[in-house]
Amino acid sequence: MKAAADKAVTLSGTLPERQKLNINYFNYVANNEMNKAQLMLNNWIKLYPHDYTPYARLMTFYLQRVMWDQAEEVGLKALENGHRGSLLYSLATIYISKKEFVKAEQYIEQYYDLYPHKSKDKSLLEKIYVGGRPDS
Repeated sequence: MKAAADKAVTLSGTLPERQKLNINYFNYVANNEMNKAQLMLNNWIKLYPHDYTPYARLMTFYLQRVMWDQAEEVGLKALENGHRGSLLYSLATIYISKKEFVKAEQYIEQYYDLYPHKSKDKSLLEKIYVGGRPDS
């Protein structure tokens, strides 16, 4: 994977900047240069605050390391910049992990309002109710 990622960076010279950023991110991850990957994502967000990709990648970066507060901070920043959709679902998941069930439920409801056809899937709400909602 490392060789493929290095080759992708080499061949990315004529691609649009955002595609280069994405390739560079995966190259840093493939080479286990996590500090560079994290820094690059933060810079990408500064350059393109209305591009959801770096927020999603950075949230995943933190979630994989069980860094709920940092993932939440990135998610809330994305929300401030107008992102919705799957971000609402991701924030709900983060709040379930943090056992902040009232906040989780609020984001799930916003998600269902945005995507009524997905409200049939109640699995995330079940996690809240099975979790006992200690903050209610």
